[in-house]
Amino acid sequence: MYLHNLLRQLDEDWTQRFSDSPMFESRGAFQAAPLKPAMDVVARGEELVLFVELPGVEPDSLDVEVVDETMTLRARRAEPTLNDGERYLRRERRGGDVMRALQLPFRVEADQIEAHYRNGILEVRLPRRVADRPRRINVRVSEGDAPQPREAITETNDATVTGEGETGNGNGNGNGNRNGNR
Repeated sequence: MYLHNLLRQLDEDWTQRFSDSPMFESRGAFQAAPLKPAMDVVARGEELVLFVELPGVEPDSLDVEVVDETMTLRARRAEPTLNDGERYLRRERRGGDVMRALQLPFRVEADQIEAHYRNGILEVRLPRRVADRPRRINVRVSEGDAPQPREAITETNDATVTGEGETGNGNGNGNGNRNGNR
């Protein structure tokens, strides 16, 4: 319990001491890294469906791009503002650039990608390219016309091993041991 209280106090002290520091402001002296939104990736038949949490994002700023097997999402979240006389006691929400890149497990049909934004969630449907979809190959079974298996011959250092487990001495009669001695 002591450690929990100590960590909570450190967090509160840190936040209070540095909440007005430009390092914590995305427009300050130290530019903050782009926000990385939470994302679920669901395989559904021959497509991927992404659900990305983007609350507060300006819909006009949404940009989804697919190049080869990489999908990149960019957006902009408005910077929270304070009224005169207000100051942050704790600041956990940020505005600024949002960016997320995802390596896709397959190429997609770029002209069939769909994206919908509703209630702070972006849903992106990425259908797998038809040419890259697995295909089932039907195997025909023939009765009398089936090719007969050939005897495989593999040469070792001094001996020949036939496909039926015989060991020969290299002269093809199969009467030797592995070393080719009689």
